[in-house]
Amino acid sequence: MIRTPLMFMALCTSMIACGSSNDVVAAISQLDGNTVYGTILAAFGGNCNQLPPQWDTWPMAFHDSSHTGTSTDVVTPPLTVLWTWKDNYQFDLQKGAASPGLNLPIAFQDKLCFQGGLNSNRLFCLHQLDRSPAWEADNSGYTNSGIVYQFYNYPVMVGGRVIFGSVDYTTTVNAADGGGFLNLYNTNGGWPSGGLTGWSGHAYQQFVETDDGTEDFILYQAPVDLTGESRLHSGKTNNYDPRIPAVDPTIQTAYVNIGGQLMAFDANSFTNLWSWGVSTNGASPAAANGVVYFYANGPGTMNALMNGKVLWSTPLQNALSPIVSNGTLYVGSQDGNFYALNAANGAVLWKFHTAAPFTALQIPAISGPLIYVPAADGKIYVLNTSDGSLVNAFAGTTVWGPVIIANGLVFSSDATGTVYAFKPFSASMGK
Repeated sequence: MIRTPLMFMALCTSMIACGSSNDVVAAISQLDGNTVYGTILAAFGGNCNQLPPQWDTWPMAFHDSSHTGTSTDVVTPPLTVLWTWKDNYQFDLQKGAASPGLNLPIAFQDKLCFQGGLNSNRLFCLHQLDRSPAWEADNSGYTNSGIVYQFYNYPVMVGGRVIFGSVDYTTTVNAADGGGFLNLYNTNGGWPSGGLTGWSGHAYQQFVETDDGTEDFILYQAPVDLTGESRLHSGKTNNYDPRIPAVDPTIQTAYVNIGGQLMAFDANSFTNLWSWGVSTNGASPAAANGVVYFYANGPGTMNALMNGKVLWSTPLQNALSPIVSNGTLYVGSQDGNFYALNAANGAVLWKFHTAAPFTALQIPAISGPLIYVPAADGKIYVLNTSDGSLVNAFAGTTVWGPVIIANGLVFSSDATGTVYAFKPFSASMGK
């Protein structure tokens, strides 16, 4: 029997309804005294009449709008494969198997949803525990249109809806069951590289219009029907690296890399506050406490800015997907190193060398004192956040995509289009 966080939560929920905490202790003891998730029982204090802490979700790229990449779940290695999944549609296999892609995952409730792989016009949602199908949402006009479209566009779950971009359309569906399907014709192209983030019930979207090479940044006030739209339409770009907007809740400011610049907007009114840089393409920003962190490929520097003014700059090589958490910025570089920088002054705290360059899609995840780093050399490294020392590594066979952590489990995908669910050695809930 697979013993998981969700099983324990379901067990305690049912016992709470019966008002019998002693039964909970007895029932958990019958599950072979599982030490992997034994910390859950301790969290209840042996009494299921107390509200338990909550397992975390991962509803968007980088975990949250600020791009902290940090889960409150504390999971420890080694990782054991719980299950794997592959797209088995014959059309997708016939048309897309020659160049499969990474899948870009999000997690909420008991679901794992992802887009990419063999056919990026499909969004799959599975049950996290056993990979059984929950629901699927397809861009039906292009899903079986003679070719498969493969691009990277990161979905989001916000306001009870899952929103994703695909060929020509942005789609919103009910997160619970995939119902309430609604399409908006707006991406204008076959390969709309980009993605979405969510904050305060709003959705923020970026994509490239590949019909003409222009870019868009959009605020949707109402994710349920994609209304209340405000849009910035920018000039042409030749950079298709996927980049995701960020929102700093502390100052209610949205940041986006568009038109070769880093731009700041009021997250509610969409008023442009400031712009910075020239020909700075392809990077996602990260934000914390009024400071935005952003890689500029023109000068080749990671930068910290406040109100459009540079606080510090540190030379790095194509460090496209930073996360910032607890005063430290973490990012992989094209030089094959994974870096930790002091977020206050840009000083390099440590670096860890891998055997291949990082791209925009090797997005790490922090859990307690550890950071899970997906690498292009076929390994997921587990490092100490304090000094970058190696704790453990899971060896795959090819490039890994974003790692996410939710419900005490670890999820990722590789460049064969395979999605992985990992069971850690131990897991405990944060607060």
